[in-house]
Amino acid sequence: MKKNLKSLITTIIFVSLSSFAFSNAYFTGFAGAKVNFGVQNSLLNPEKIDVKGNIEAYLSGQISITPNLLLRGEFSIKTDDLIDTSIFTTANTSTADKFNSLFQIDELSLIYRRTLLDSTNYLSAFVGTYEPIGSDVLLRRQFGVKQVASRLMENWLGLSTSVIYELFGIGISDVIHFAKQPMCVGLYGYVNQQSSTNWLNFDARYAGVYRFFTFDLAGGIGFPLRTSNQQDAYLVIDTLHWRAGANILIGNAYTSSLFIQGGVTEMPFSKRDTADGKYGDFLNAYFLVEPRIKTSKFQLHIGLFHMPASTAKNNMFIDSFNHINYKYAETASFGANLDLFTDVLYIRNKTFVFGIDSSITLPGVGLDTVLQGTFLQNSFGNMNFTIQSTPYLSTKFNNGDLKAALKVNITKFYDGYQDYLGAFAFSIGYKSQI
Repeated sequence: MKKNLKSLITTIIFVSLSSFAFSNAYFTGFAGAKVNFGVQNSLLNPEKIDVKGNIEAYLSGQISITPNLLLRGEFSIKTDDLIDTSIFTTANTSTADKFNSLFQIDELSLIYRRTLLDSTNYLSAFVGTYEPIGSDVLLRRQFGVKQVASRLMENWLGLSTSVIYELFGIGISDVIHFAKQPMCVGLYGYVNQQSSTNWLNFDARYAGVYRFFTFDLAGGIGFPLRTSNQQDAYLVIDTLHWRAGANILIGNAYTSSLFIQGGVTEMPFSKRDTADGKYGDFLNAYFLVEPRIKTSKFQLHIGLFHMPASTAKNNMFIDSFNHINYKYAETASFGANLDLFTDVLYIRNKTFVFGIDSSITLPGVGLDTVLQGTFLQNSFGNMNFTIQSTPYLSTKFNNGDLKAALKVNITKFYDGYQDYLGAFAFSIGYKSQI
């Protein structure tokens, strides 16, 4: 798999460099950075104040090698705490004090575009995460629409927002965009690795954009590539993984609307499960239901969500911190969100977006607890919930968007740990077209 990865990356880089030498390539892209800053009382020494700060940045671009050949890439970096560690290291710098950062290639793809009859065919080879399910990247690339996904799941970095499941690995895809109807269909085949096992995956996708209805539906299945169970077998498949996801917008960006997002990811099932009528564990299902009210002066988005631990932990507007054992929830979290904002605020002939996002999160509350109706007693009876309010402001600056937000974790004022400073965190970000 590693050898194939190197070969594919080498091929893509060779093609792109060759194109610069023999043709006039055209580049478009986006770049952005976000600085996060906060303070908190030290858990080991309550009289000591810990200052935290880190930087996140990304670069996303597209090179038109020829009118029909495109090269796309997205790269991101997330630094360690800039306060406790040092960017500048010497031979005497200890390992603990050295500065660490995470750099990753989020997407690297080569797309061949060709018109066939009344449709346009996009044949792609990709490495990394390619147009993940749950984000609206496919809709924006294929139809040029405004953001469809929820503002609750916005990360200020990169093109994608929330992700139900990732089309991740090394693979190929073929998407057909129909000219007479605002819709497209796609097939994806790729190989990735899960728990030290290589998996062969196939997914199908169907998306469309109409005046008052937008949808993006997907589903897939994965097969393990292993022979360890049988010495005489070329391939043994004893368990399958299935997954599904959907983005649905009833209405549009210019009217009041209803946004529905949901799905399940990597649901294992075997022959024994199907015999028992089971097709996976739905307790880790993901969903977000969000009515959106739009007026001439303000907009109000009301959301009800259930999201995996990794998604909740990295979300900017909710906090899945468990105030009983004082750590982030390791399982899914359930909650509600209210986002009140206006995009018609004018200050000295400059337009601003100002809003307040408020949320209540029940860390570690799974869908099984919600369906049983015991989550209210378990969470509120034990004071295991988090209330967060985030005022934010954004405006156009030069050729990009400048955003700032102040997160206030109200729960930390009465959770018994007296970490009042840790209730506040400030973020400022800038994203621009290049």
